Amino acid sequence: PRNCEVVGLPAYSFKGVKTEFTITTKDDNGDHCTRGGSLVSVELEGAADTTQVTDNMDGSYVACFVPQEVGEVKLLVLVDGEHIKGSPYSVLVRDYRLLKRPSKALNSSGGVGDPLGIAVNRNGMWAVTDWDKHCVYMFDKDDRLVTTFGRKGSGKGELDVPAGVAFDAHDHVYVADYDNNRIQ
Repeated sequence: PRNCEVVGLPAYSFKGVKTEFTITTKDDNGDHCTRGGSLVSVELEGAADTTQVTDNMDGSYVACFVPQEVGEVKLLVLVDGEHIKGSPYSVLVRDYRLLKRPSKALNSSGGVGDPLGIAVNRNGMWAVTDWDKHCVYMFDKDDRLVTTFGRKGSGKGELDVPAGVAFDAHDHVYVADYDNNRIQ
């Protein structure tokens, strides 16, 4: 279990919404297991939330949970009864109704054209891509517009149909620049 890994676990989830991630099992030498059959379990500490684990029979397992409370929760991941490396993990659970906030903020920000992608970091800052205006809007946790970046083009910092947006663990912003076929 000490060599097993969690892949794709988001830093945040939403109350009442299913969140999925993958658990990859490894042997004592750190090599990927190629068969299933390990006893893998996932639970949210101190909560009677819904969790499920599916064995892909190739050494990987798809796990999901549906948190029922807002706030920081500890996600325990065990293989054969032992915590894997990094367990328990912290996941910030937000109220999905907060996703309705962007429409109000976007309408008051001076005219967002066509919002497409949205991402929220651990601090509540959120980013929205606008594929029509070829830019990204950044809002603080109180829904105030902080900055806008990007313009139509193919050079560095320029975007052509920004689609998706994401924050990494250090709050750097990454934009899927669709028509330029790149991530910036």
